[in-house]
Amino acid sequence: RQQLRKTRKHNPEAYIMATGCAVEINQSAWNNMPEVDKIIPNKNKLNPSLWGLKPEINDELAIKEDAKHLQTIKGNKEKTRAFIRIQNGCNHSCTFCIITVARGDSMSVPSGIVINEIKKTVCSGIEEVILTGVDLTSYGEDLPGKSNLGKLVKKILKLVPELKRLRISSLDAAEIDEDLMEAFKNEERLMPHLHLSLQSHDNLILKRMKRRHNA
Repeated sequence: RQQLRKTRKHNPEAYIMATGCAVEINQSAWNNMPEVDKIIPNKNKLNPSLWGLKPEINDELAIKEDAKHLQTIKGNKEKTRAFIRIQNGCNHSCTFCIITVARGDSMSVPSGIVINEIKKTVCSGIEEVILTGVDLTSYGEDLPGKSNLGKLVKKILKLVPELKRLRISSLDAAEIDEDLMEAFKNEERLMPHLHLSLQSHDNLILKRMKRRHNA
């Protein structure tokens, strides 16, 4: 909010739009800020055509398709490493978690788009790709066929042989699939690194949090 006020002060004629999880959770508060001309829902923030130049699309399928295609997984390149987002949103309403409100249902980027992005990234000199998402282990649930994170990992390593290292960010211990475990066992280019969202080592706390694993 301070940054928005500062921006308006220094750029009184600018057209200022606000977006992100804070905006999604409390739209009225941000909409009522005199410094803000328009708020943009998270689902529309990466598509300039939905920023107010045209009427917003209300068709759920059109929005979902837009969310899948790839402005959502552009990697942030830093030296030899790039982060690529392959999934967004979450379907699990854990206690005290606002992600389902702020980010919506889980949506996966189709494997072909992911692989093409990784190929372009590797061609630019990147040696390691890190797959990221809000709930990575739910990858593929919304895609046709029997897709999952493990199958995607195997496909990436097979179809992008020039990729030196593949790493996976935080995982939900309750959802890790057999294909992923097999990949960790057999694929040398898949880094042996696990970050598990355990939250607590107390079964009662985990139950109250509506987590799907126990200690």
